[in-house]
Amino acid sequence: QQPDTGEPPIKFDILATDPKTDARRGRLHLRNGAVETPVFMPVGTQGTVKSMSQEELRDMGYGIILGNTYHLYLRPGHELIKSAGGLHKFINWGGSILTDSGGFQVFSLEHIRKIGEDGVVFRSYVDGSYHELTPERVMEIQSAIGADIVMAFDECAPYPCDKDYAAAAMNRTHEWAKRSQASADPDQAFLGIKNGFDKCDKFTRIRHDEIWHYWLVIFGYAHLYSPLLKISFNGVMCVITHFQPDPVRTKTSLVHSFASNLWPPKWATFVTRPT
Repeated sequence: QQPDTGEPPIKFDILATDPKTDARRGRLHLRNGAVETPVFMPVGTQGTVKSMSQEELRDMGYGIILGNTYHLYLRPGHELIKSAGGLHKFINWGGSILTDSGGFQVFSLEHIRKIGEDGVVFRSYVDGSYHELTPERVMEIQSAIGADIVMAFDECAPYPCDKDYAAAAMNRTHEWAKRSQASADPDQAFLGIKNGFDKCDKFTRIRHDEIWHYWLVIFGYAHLYSPLLKISFNGVMCVITHFQPDPVRTKTSLVHSFASNLWPPKWATFVTRPT
């Protein structure tokens, strides 16, 4: 990590906007450099983008990659990464890094995990050992990894699921967002996750309005990654921009991350909180 300069861990500049479509062109300033948005973000789950070297990524113009907290925690371990000077030094990467909280990975392992209000207990797919992840623990791990952008721990509800389950998962995610934020490293940009339903009902709108009151730096919206989803990306973006307050709407920047084995690709939206 770079030395503390007293500057905030993130700053976002609006460079251009389109009043007809709500599209915008921006620049995200992070501890390890600026990221032009929209941006294509390669996924390096365990610190490496498969089949590519860091030099190749830099030569192609990428300034940010994604790592996964769950996988890095299990192997090689966040304490080892911390002792090596953080993930940037561990993988010899001079650009920025975003770490996913691991929520999707944990909740996708339905047969080896148990969800509670405090967090999740699960068995490692590596050696079968038991582990517990709470919002506080996840933020501690991400701090040790040393990412520029970290994500709140969330419950990734399955698709499809009934409304009661989705509502419970969304409520739990919002409570965990508060706990994650309270224990986050102030030198890292913190990303909250907006969960919801595939239908735009009143409950979704209420919870959406509520999350804007959190002192989160940026927000991420649930990934559209599965071929089973019958929701168009454009449709979801229309819903998002409709719900967002006007002061925030102009500060939305699309970030596209990908994994080679997923199609359609994952999408996320970063939104800076209004000043």
